[in-house]
Amino acid sequence: MASLLRSSRRSAVLINFLRTQGPCHQSVCHIQTSKKKKDVGTAEGILEKVDPSPVNSFEKPKNAINFGFSLDSEKEASMDYQLTLFCIITVAVVGSAFLVLYLPDKKLKYWSQREAYLDLYKREKEGLPPIDKNYIPEDQMVLPSEEELKKVEIIV
Repeated sequence: MASLLRSSRRSAVLINFLRTQGPCHQSVCHIQTSKKKKDVGTAEGILEKVDPSPVNSFEKPKNAINFGFSLDSEKEASMDYQLTLFCIITVAVVGSAFLVLYLPDKKLKYWSQREAYLDLYKREKEGLPPIDKNYIPEDQMVLPSEEELKKVEIIV
């Protein structure tokens, strides 16, 4: 958002600046670094006098800090800078903290713990032990035979 704001304002300011300015001439001076008898810079081409008072659409304060958001006024640039910084901090810090804190329980750790406490409370209320020794009925259990167990080494 800030980049769109910046680019639109920069282009508008540049167009206004180019409209108000006439042709700009800059003097050209080539300095030679070789040691010769005449070690003086030379000017090439016709130098035109440039008006010392530039025609600007705005005057910049002496110690103005430009944040790069607006070339027109310091107040506008400061406000844009503060708004952008506020939005970045709000979205980045607060938004990411919100996402991290309110993510769903992916491993179902907390859900299974709550469910276990509810089951224990229910069993205590009914007067049953917390874990029944016949959790699976004996007729439904499939155990290996004695011959199969002799083949397997059991380490206690």
